[in-house]
Amino acid sequence: MTKLKPAIVATVAAVAVVALVIIQHQSESRLREENRILQEQQSKVSQLASENDRLSNILAHANREQAIQQDQIHELLKLRGEVTSLRQQSKELAHLQQENRALRAQQAAVPQQAPTSFQVALAADAAARNDCVNHLRQIDGAIQQYVLENKLSDNDSVTAEQILPYLKNPDAVLRCPSGGTYTFGSVTNVPLCSFPGHAIPTDSVKSKP
Repeated sequence: MTKLKPAIVATVAAVAVVALVIIQHQSESRLREENRILQEQQSKVSQLASENDRLSNILAHANREQAIQQDQIHELLKLRGEVTSLRQQSKELAHLQQENRALRAQQAAVPQQAPTSFQVALAADAAARNDCVNHLRQIDGAIQQYVLENKLSDNDSVTAEQILPYLKNPDAVLRCPSGGTYTFGSVTNVPLCSFPGHAIPTDSVKSKP
C-alpha cells in the first residue's frame, strides 16, 4: 500500500498535467480556426470590394450614357450590403481573436495550482477502489470459467489455488490495493473484499450458472 501511494499520486499529477495540455491545445485549435475564418472573410471582402468597384464603374458609365439597367442597380446595392456585412463580421472576429489572445496571456501568467492533499487522497482512494473492483471481477470470471470446465454444481466451492491458471497476474489480482482481504468459496456467490466500499456493483453482477 505504501509503495502504491506515490505511484497513484504521480498518476493523478500526470493526469492533471495532461488535462492542462489538452485545454491549451483546444484553445490553440480554436484560435487557428478563428484565424482561418477571418482570412476567408477578408478574402471575400476583397473579392466583393473588387466586384463593387467594377459595378460602380459600370454604373458611372451607364449614368453618363443614361442606359443603365434596373437589375444592375439592385445587384450593386445587394453587393454593397454584403460588403458592409462582411466587414462588420471581420471586425467582430478580429475582436474575438484579440480577446482570445488576452485570455491565453492571462492564463499563462497565473501559476497552475497543484492538487491539494485532500484531492490527491480522494483520487488515490478512487483509483484503489476501481482496481479492487477490477480484481474482484477477474476473480469472479476465473471462478465461472473453472466451474464450466469442471462441471461443478451450485453446492461446490473453489479455492484460490484452483483458479490461479485462469488469472493473468494472480499475485496482483488476489491482493486488494488498500489491504483488504478477498473471500470466495461457493460458486453461487460473488467474491468479496473486506475493505469498506470495495465491492462489485450489484447492477453489474450476472446470475450464476
